Amino acid sequence: MASCSIVARWGNLSPEIVLSIAERLVVADIIRLRVVCVSWAWALPWLLLPNSDAQEGSNDSTFFSVIEDRCYKISPLPQITGRQLLGTSQHGWLVTIDDLLTPRFLNPLTMQELPLPSLVTIPNLFEPVYSPVNQSLCGFWYNSRIRFYISSKRFLDFFDLHIKKIIPTSSPVQGSIAVVLCTVDILRSCLSFARVGGEAWSAYLELPPDVDHFEDVIFNEESGKLYALSNLGVVFILECRNSSMEIISMVSMRINRNRSVRMKRYIFFSCGDLMMVTWNHRALSTHVSPFLTEDIDAPMFKIFKFNIDCYSRHEPQILNVHEIAANTDVCPYDSCWVPVNNLEARSLFIGSNNCFILDCAVEHRRNKVFFVYDAIPRQTRILSNHGTFDLESGKVERLLDPPYNLPAKPLPIWYIPTPTILWD
Repeated sequence: MASCSIVARWGNLSPEIVLSIAERLVVADIIRLRVVCVSWAWALPWLLLPNSDAQEGSNDSTFFSVIEDRCYKISPLPQITGRQLLGTSQHGWLVTIDDLLTPRFLNPLTMQELPLPSLVTIPNLFEPVYSPVNQSLCGFWYNSRIRFYISSKRFLDFFDLHIKKIIPTSSPVQGSIAVVLCTVDILRSCLSFARVGGEAWSAYLELPPDVDHFEDVIFNEESGKLYALSNLGVVFILECRNSSMEIISMVSMRINRNRSVRMKRYIFFSCGDLMMVTWNHRALSTHVSPFLTEDIDAPMFKIFKFNIDCYSRHEPQILNVHEIAANTDVCPYDSCWVPVNNLEARSLFIGSNNCFILDCAVEHRRNKVFFVYDAIPRQTRILSNHGTFDLESGKVERLLDPPYNLPAKPLPIWYIPTPTILWD
C-alpha cells in the first residue's frame, strides 16, 4: 500500500487554540512557543518588566501577556541585573548597557551575549579619564565643544539623558554593524556605528544647526539601508562606509518650525511602506507648562505613510542638507506624509525609543498603539506611563492594573522575538 504524507500547516492554528495551548505551559515554554511560528508569535505579544528597586538583587523578571492580561515570572535572567535596557531589535535581541557604558546584545531565550565597544570610544564626543592607580575608567569629558566632566558615579544618569537608541543593521553576529543614536547636548543628537566585537565606535555624524537633529533611526532589511528622521521632518538615507557614516540621499519636505520637546516622532516600515508616528507627550500629563504649544486635547498618536512619489520627484534635486532650509517650499509637507487612520489587523508597539508594528491575532487588540512612556520629566505628573491608544476612538486605557503598576525605572520594554524555526 502506498504511503501518504500530510504536511501540517501549524501556522493556520487559530489564536484561540494557540492561547489554549499556552495556558498549559510553563513560562519558559510559552516564550519558546513564540519562536516556533510567526503566527503564534503575533498571537502572544509580551512586555518585559525588569526588577524594581525593591527587587534589587533578584534575577527574576516578569513578562506581561498582552492577550491574557496577566503577568508571569521567569527566572533567572542575571544578564540584565545591574544594567539598563536600552531597546530591542526586530531579530529578538535585547540591548543592555552597563555602568561603564558598554552595550551588549542579549538573547533572553538562549542567554547568548554579543559585546559592543564602550560608548566612551566615540571620537571627539567622549574623552575617557583613567585612574593612575589601576587604569580603571573613572570618568570622561563629554562633548569636545563645551566639555563637561562626568564621573563614573553618574554614568547611568548620563545614560538616561543622552543614549537614545542602539540598533543592529542585521541579525547580531560577530562583526555585524550596530548604530547608536545619542545626544551631543540637550537639543542636538548624532549617529555613530561600530562592529559587534569591535574595539571602537566610528566618528559621529551630526546635522547642521539649520536642519536640527536626528529624532529616530531604523534599518530596513529589504533595501539594506539606514533611514534617519530629523526633528524637522526630513528623512535621510545613510550608509556605514569604512570608518564613517555618510548621507547618501535625502527627502525634502516643508520644514516645521514649531518644535517641542513634548512631541516625539518614530519611523518604521509596514508592508514595504515607510511610516511615521507622532506622539504627543503632553496629552499624558496633568501638569501643563505655559511655554508648550500643543493642544492637550489633540490626539496622543498620529500615524502617517510616506508618499513615495514625493521621494521620486525630489531626490535628484535635494542632495545637500543646507538646501532643505533654503528651499522650504520645494516639497509641501502634506504631500510627503499621508495620514493613516486605520492599521486594520495590525497594532503598533512603542517604548524605550523603539517602535514595532505587528499583525495582531486577537480582534480586540487590533488597530491600537501599545505604549510605554519612556521620557518622564521629574516635575511632570503623568496620568499613566503605560497603556493602549485606540486609533479609531482615540480612547486611552491602562495596560496594567494594580498591583502590576510599572515603575518609572528601570524602563519596561517590548520583547518581539523573531522565529528561528518555522513550521509553516
